[in-house]
Amino acid sequence: AEDEITETFIYKYGVPASSRCGGFAPIEMLFNQYRGIMGLSCDMRRHSDQVKAVCEAEKAGYVQSYSSCFEKGHRGEAPISVWDANTTMLASSIMSVKQFEIFYWDAYKEVLDSAVKNGCTVFQFTEASLMKFMDFFRDIPDGILSILVEKDDIAKMKKLLPNVTFIGGMDVNYL
Repeated sequence: AEDEITETFIYKYGVPASSRCGGFAPIEMLFNQYRGIMGLSCDMRRHSDQVKAVCEAEKAGYVQSYSSCFEKGHRGEAPISVWDANTTMLASSIMSVKQFEIFYWDAYKEVLDSAVKNGCTVFQFTEASLMKFMDFFRDIPDGILSILVEKDDIAKMKKLLPNVTFIGGMDVNYL
């Protein structure tokens, strides 16, 4: 039924789909589905080797799910899609820069590299602030990554990362 509704929006009404390709990074699965905020926060400090092992074990499937979409030219399935793929970055909200580098970046960088290789685009929803992780995104080529930020000033972010498209930046408390 969901596919039928999506098809109706796209082909009958011309409403662009955000994308049809996406998934959770391995660390996001731990954060969202298995350990939660407190559990993962403690695990990253107390059992970092085990968290890293889970991330490594799940990495190949995560990267392949995006890469196969990118290789197909995924937007071709929904010609008016806005992006080729989307992702949600929530676990970063409880991470230090070092934790982000250890548990998150390696797998996500491979996804972004695959997007670059295949000329595809990625939409990233980011909860909380991305500011402390900006150095990781400096080398992403123009036109690949669009980031919806929650807590950051998009004008300031754009000055610091001119290669990235920024969206949002309005705290939900203002609504």
